[in-house]
Amino acid sequence: MRLESDLLEKKNRNESLQSFTSTISHEFRTPLSTSLMFLAQIMQNILDEETRKVLSMVVSQINLLLSLVNGVIDISAIE
Repeated sequence: MRLESDLLEKKNRNESLQSFTSTISHEFRTPLSTSLMFLAQIMQNILDEETRKVLSMVVSQINLLLSLVNGVIDISAIE
């Protein structure tokens, strides 16, 4: 009886973790990726070098955040 309870609890934890990972993936990665796409389009049309430099820093920070989110997802998947 205890073994069944432990297995059920472990299954519930795994399902919760999968749900969390899926939510993180959708709620963070999608908007970040979309932002990067729009910034790339904006940067193609900007001639001002200073503005390009600032936008480049923004892109760099979004990529860093996306990398951190991917790391959380990877750790969750491993566990």
